[in-house]
Amino acid sequence: PQASSYAYHIDGLFGLVTYLVGFWFVLSEIVLFYFIFKYRRKTPEQKAEYVSGEEPHLKQWISVPHILVIICDVVLVVATIFVWYKVKQTLPPTKPENVIKVIGQQWAWTFQYPGPDGKLDTEDDLYSVDELHLKVDTVYHFKLSSKDVLHCLSIPAFRIKQDSVPGRTITGWFEPTISGEQQVEGWLNTAGTLASKKLKAAEKSGDTKLISDAKKAMKLINSGEIPKTMATGFVMKSFNVYDADENDILNAEELLEMGGYDIQCAEMCGVGHGLMKGRLYVHSEGEYDKWLTTITGQGETQVSETKSPEESPSVALSSARPE
Repeated sequence: PQASSYAYHIDGLFGLVTYLVGFWFVLSEIVLFYFIFKYRRKTPEQKAEYVSGEEPHLKQWISVPHILVIICDVVLVVATIFVWYKVKQTLPPTKPENVIKVIGQQWAWTFQYPGPDGKLDTEDDLYSVDELHLKVDTVYHFKLSSKDVLHCLSIPAFRIKQDSVPGRTITGWFEPTISGEQQVEGWLNTAGTLASKKLKAAEKSGDTKLISDAKKAMKLINSGEIPKTMATGFVMKSFNVYDADENDILNAEELLEMGGYDIQCAEMCGVGHGLMKGRLYVHSEGEYDKWLTTITGQGETQVSETKSPEESPSVALSSARPE
């Protein structure tokens, strides 16, 4: 999904490059094969014709496409500068409490948030490992660094990919636009459409069990719940199987836990590179405040899945400063 405010600009740039380059590729191949066919050797006695290419009408086959390609290149350069300036050169204003630190290390991501005082690098700062929690429709500034080797912060849904370099702090920004609640709403809409199609197909076939299962699924979906195997299908982008067992369902809260977006390292950083994954959760303001209250109120350390093949489980969410 296009889950950040500038994701569609990035996609638009990729689309423009694809269409322009694709057009010239297809056109050149058509011309190439046309000439191969038209000027093929028709008889064994036919001799090749020497063409110097100096005649004006022949030069046009080079000069005209040359000019048109240059025009297309200028269009691409202008579009690229526009997107680059918007994403990389500008830093939209935001509040101090919306500035976070992102620290890469073998093989985990540590996220540092301002505490109750709204300032970074103070005693009440909050930390999470491999989980980033944000508010929807809020501009965030991030300060990216690395403790050891080169890493690359990649959030595909945000269209972000930025190297983290030891000894340097790189500043960037993003604005999440799709919350977990909106994700779940989209899943429910998709599930409803799927179940409706299944029901129509079942009614057409006359299979009473399929009709019953489809009706149960629609009843669950209308109440904001989804059969577990159907929800698995959402996550995997596959809708081949579903189960309407009312005793094995996921409610809205459980669906929210399945939501979020991938965080990856896109730079080969050692033997545990493939394990350096995280999850980004986008909350509505109310849900974010609830999460923040939970973290600041408990003052405890929770354990996440181990990300290093050589180390014990790391801190997942904590109000204590990690070592």
